[in-house]
Amino acid sequence: MKSQASMQGSASMLVILIMISLSAFGVLDMITAFSDYKLAQKNVEATQGHYQLDGEAQRRLCVLNESLGAQWRRGVHSSFDDFLETQRDTLQAQGWTLSGQNSTVAEQTVTRDSAHITVRLQLKVPVGDNCFYSVVSWRETREPFDYKKGQSIWNGGIIEE
Repeated sequence: MKSQASMQGSASMLVILIMISLSAFGVLDMITAFSDYKLAQKNVEATQGHYQLDGEAQRRLCVLNESLGAQWRRGVHSSFDDFLETQRDTLQAQGWTLSGQNSTVAEQTVTRDSAHITVRLQLKVPVGDNCFYSVVSWRETREPFDYKKGQSIWNGGIIEE
């Protein structure tokens, strides 16, 4: 009789250990799923920020092209350089920095949160309905991550929020 009672106790212990193990794995799975969800949300925010910034830079290019096109169609200009000289104040008011020979290089940086897009253009005479520029560079940069201000590393103690 004694051996049958000890076998029932061993089976019960085995079932309890399996239940505890499954519960622990279930909790770990939930924690992992929540961490994945938070990481996915950060990815969504970064992607949205990138496309909003890119869209703003594209919008500024359209404004530049439309304003130059409207002025170009209004009058006869002796040269493209003279035309750009008359448009210098308009371009600077739109945030463009002019440089290069005869101010034919325009540059502007669009900023949103910690990201920047710097657009560098070569201004040129349009052919037909084409635009007044060709893109020389389109560079996106982000502020470097400050590890001192970043998340703290767990040191084994109790976390209080």
